Formats: sequence, C-alpha cells, structure tokens
Amino acid sequence: MFHKVVRLTVFAACLCMPFAVHATDSKKVSEKKEILAAEINGEKVYRAAVEKIHDAHPQLKLIPLEAVYERLLEHVVDSHLLGEAASKANLADDQEVVRAIESLKEEVLRRFYLEREMKKLITEKKLKELYKEFIKENPPVKEVHARHILLENEKDAKEVVSELKSGADFAETAKKKSIGPSAARGGDLGFFTKETMVPSFAKAAFAMEKGDVSETPVKSDFGWHVIKVEETRMSKQPTFEKIEPSLRTQYSEKAITEIVKKLHEGAKIKLYDMDGSELKIDKEKKK
Repeated sequence: MFHKVVRLTVFAACLCMPFAVHATDSKKVSEKKEILAAEINGEKVYRAAVEKIHDAHPQLKLIPLEAVYERLLEHVVDSHLLGEAASKANLADDQEVVRAIESLKEEVLRRFYLEREMKKLITEKKLKELYKEFIKENPPVKEVHARHILLENEKDAKEVVSELKSGADFAETAKKKSIGPSAARGGDLGFFTKETMVPSFAKAAFAMEKGDVSETPVKSDFGWHVIKVEETRMSKQPTFEKIEPSLRTQYSEKAITEIVKKLHEGAKIKLYDMDGSELKIDKEKKK
C-alpha cells in the first residue's frame, strides 16, 4: 500500500513540474554534487538533478528521497529524452512553439516583477506594525477550564447535584451518568472562551469561580448541565513568530492590490463592451 501511495505521489508531483526544468538544470547543479545518476546518450546527469525535483515539491519532501529516488530518476531520464527529441525536431523554430514560449516568458516576468515589488512592501518592519495592530485588536480574554455532566431532564440533573453535594466525585459521576461525548473524559471540556459555548452554559460557567459546582442545573438545547469549574485564566496572546506567516499571507493580498492600483494610476486605459462600444467606467465608484 505504501509503495502505491509513493508512486501516485511522485506521478502527481511530476505532472506539476515542467520537464524542461529538469533537463536544462541538470548540468548546472552537477558542479555542486559530483554523484552520477545517469548517462543518457553519452551525456552525464548527476544526482543533484533528482534531489532538486524532490526538494521542489511539498508532497515529495514528506517522503524520504530513498523511497522515490528511482521514480524521480525515471522522470529525469524521460525529461532528457523528450528534450533531445524536441531539439532534433527543430521545434524551437516552430511559430506555435515560439508563441507559447513568449507567453510563458511574459508570465514568468509578471511573476518575478510582482514578487520583487511585494518584497519591497512586505518588510519585517511592516509585519511588526501589523502584529502590534493585531495584539491591540485581540486583547487577552478570560478562559475557563470546566467539566460538565449532561443529563436528559431536570429531575436527573438535580439528583446529580445532590450526590455531588454529598461528596460524590465529579469526574467519576460524569463517567457513569453523563450522556455527553465528554463522559469518557470525566466530563472534561478543557479550556474554552465564552464565545465557543452556547449562551446559557457560557453565562453560568463564566460566573463561577475555581472549584465551584453548579447549585442548580443549567438548561441548553442539548439537555441539562451540571458544571464544575476547574480553573480560570487569561488567554495568552500569540508571539510574532507564531503568527508572522499568517500576517505575511494576509498582507500579501493587500500588497498585490496596492501594486496593481499604482500601475493603473499611470496607465491610459480604454475598455470596450461586447458590441465594441466604449465602456464608461465610474472611477469613483470603482474605488
């Protein structure tokens, strides 16, 4: 089963990688690692070419190189042979190929331009400013660690309250009598914020102190709850290092919009409708 998954992963990964990349790069990377991987029609290809494919794809990086080496080597050979065949067929002079290459060239240029402009905007200084804003907008909130015993009706819930008052262990009682999914854990719900629980339950739990047990059962759409608060605390705010990737992703979208908007400001653009008539764009509305 493992080998089948590996084969499928390699196949899917290689489909996403242009053959030409492997064929043209094999000589360049060979200077760093002189470990021969293949000889194809007299030309040497080195292991670094295989490693490059492995390292370039997130799915493949999860699999040891040893497990996929032969499959990737096959792909490198196929790539090389296809490159040779294309060269012999003089496809470089074919007008359809020329247009396709130009199209790819434009796409690469656009991508590199955008990436380099984004690097100018997405600096560590900017990300730290965004982090400060995030911390300010998301202050620490109270969290409660509680257990509960869920019963079908008020009568049963009141009986459980009486048992607990008489000295019954809360966790053991939860295991025996709770109908909720947390019963096996002794009713343990872990830490939670007020917003993550149903209103009636949250209101009761957050009004209690550490060690308190419900004096009266709490009703919700799930049934009747008997609650015990184990602990309360204020949530910890995430460090810059922890949320830096998400801040970078969020700001990337805004950065792209800013870059494109700036390009629009210096451009003379006319748009036409499907019938060929000029479109009148309300610039103020577009903003």
